[in-house]
Amino acid sequence: MKRRVSVRRLRWRESYNRVLLSVVLVALGGFGVWRAVDPPRAVVVERPVGRLADPTSAALAERFTDAFLGYDAAAPQPREDTLRAITGDGPVGAASMSVPADGRRRVRGTRIVQDLETSLGRRYVVEADTDTDGPMYLAVTVRRTEDGPRIVGYPAIVGAPSSGEAVDLADRGDEAPDEVRAISERALRNFLAGDGGNLRADLAPSARVSLPSVALRLDRVLSVRWSERGRAVMATVVASDRHGASLTLGYELGVEQRGRWFVAGIHNDPAAG
Repeated sequence: MKRRVSVRRLRWRESYNRVLLSVVLVALGGFGVWRAVDPPRAVVVERPVGRLADPTSAALAERFTDAFLGYDAAAPQPREDTLRAITGDGPVGAASMSVPADGRRRVRGTRIVQDLETSLGRRYVVEADTDTDGPMYLAVTVRRTEDGPRIVGYPAIVGAPSSGEAVDLADRGDEAPDEVRAISERALRNFLAGDGGNLRADLAPSARVSLPSVALRLDRVLSVRWSERGRAVMATVVASDRHGASLTLGYELGVEQRGRWFVAGIHNDPAAG
């Protein structure tokens, strides 16, 4: 015996199926729009730094980075005391960065992302996670002495390493000639400002440069001196950031002459590691 189904029930079932299909299509469409606006994040696997050759020196570089980049304009003394304890009363420390008139920057964490051997000691690139400027990268050179590890020379704000042949930071010699000083100043001005387009015009074909993650303004160049190797200069500069902090920084620039002078590298090789 066949079961009878009313026409009203059939029409209701058809209407229900149409509504259900519409809801599914709308949901799928919404998911597609959401993925277009907020696509899945790519998974980035970073290459970790291997076993550190000198963990004590590395720890000093991290401690210095934390104290150097962080500040509180309302209470500057603790920062100055910490830097003085690390570097002594010399120019490399509290005196190499004057904090802004107001505001604060907190370093939430640090880690070594590059560890290179140079003639002056181990040069560490330290990544600092800051609350106001995001990740910042500071190159700090540490030398082992009879009294323990010591900070050597001014630090440098650099770009992130992409992965160490090190750029050797040799002792400084005579003042560089005017044409080398001019190319060094122009390259550093563009480098610190993050202006890769203008910087590229002064780079040698083999140069590899990673721009700083935080833009700075070059205020003045204190000195540009030859290294004793003769293929690089050491520039000591004063720069300022968007908060008004003034920093004295040291950069080594590899230079080469091809008719005119070109910059072959700025402080650290980003592909070294």
